[in-house]
Amino acid sequence: MQVGDNTTVPLEGSDTIGVCLEYPGRRVYYLNSLANRAVVGTNATCTQVAVGVYAALITLLHEDLAPRVYFATDLYDTVYPHVLFSNLRVEHSVFVRRNRSWVLHRHVPELHPRFPHAEEQLVI
Repeated sequence: MQVGDNTTVPLEGSDTIGVCLEYPGRRVYYLNSLANRAVVGTNATCTQVAVGVYAALITLLHEDLAPRVYFATDLYDTVYPHVLFSNLRVEHSVFVRRNRSWVLHRHVPELHPRFPHAEEQLVI
């Protein structure tokens, strides 16, 4: 067995990460899929982790946060999602409950939120 490093041995496949937010009568999904062939010198997993860490560090530098542990959902009203959406293709889907089934209500293939306070977007 050979370990692929995505430089000398290109990796196949992709990684998908996401979150589902459940509300009464609706579900909201945010998904990112990244193919290994879309990144050079690393893999999709490392790229997704690096972007998350980068977004967290930028958030610490730009926001006045109380010292504690934060979940990504806690940071929605900060620069955090804007840095993520600027560096990863994030898909947004909303499903609503109709007749005991979940039905697609809205789908945005790629989110492009603006950076708050008209600041420069921070892209890796």
